[in-house]
Amino acid sequence: MSFKKHVVNENRQYLAEKIGDILASLNDLIEDSDRVGVRQMVKNSEKIVNQIRKILHGNWPEGDYE
Repeated sequence: MSFKKHVVNENRQYLAEKIGDILASLNDLIEDSDRVGVRQMVKNSEKIVNQIRKILHGNWPEGDYE
């Protein structure tokens, strides 16, 4: 199943919570970009990428696999 189909069929509350966490992290990254150095920006960016990976690589029901 493609990710787009999964997003449409996934439990909306769970997915909304996870996406909300990612968006909050992105907002924090943007707001803090003027006050932190490159290392901190990279570290924060890696945390966001890991949040996305957790969604993509999480436990998916067998019916969601192609």
